[in-house]
Amino acid sequence: IGVLRDGPWLSVRDMGHIDASGLLHLAGRESRMLVTQGKNLFPEEVEAWLLAQPGVAQASVIGLPDALRGLRIHAVLHGADLPAATALAAGCRAQLEAFKTPRRWWRRQGAWPQTRSGKTDTAALQAAVAQALAGQPPAALQPWR
Repeated sequence: IGVLRDGPWLSVRDMGHIDASGLLHLAGRESRMLVTQGKNLFPEEVEAWLLAQPGVAQASVIGLPDALRGLRIHAVLHGADLPAATALAAGCRAQLEAFKTPRRWWRRQGAWPQTRSGKTDTAALQAAVAQALAGQPPAALQPWR
């Protein structure tokens, strides 16, 4: 989506496309776009699918460096009765393109981290996953299978 330059406009750099019938489809924020396997992934699409699954109260999709893929996709979930990660991965592959399926799954215990504006604190979740991968998992984060 282009940036409007004339007038009192504000751009948040949302990205999307206009289909053949003229409808605008938003993909996500440019700043959140992840490049994995040479393809652009908007976490919002995967998060929306995950949040539509029974038992998933909160979901965040993040990318961490991976020598082969560019970024390896991780999903952090929160909920009292989460489905198995294997079931979520299979459903994700069936509904979305395969490269959008998270490779690692994590369960967040306790309070879901939020910014002052009430949005998911993606940076905090990304730091927690990086810490867990470094062998120092925070108590509130567990691998999910």
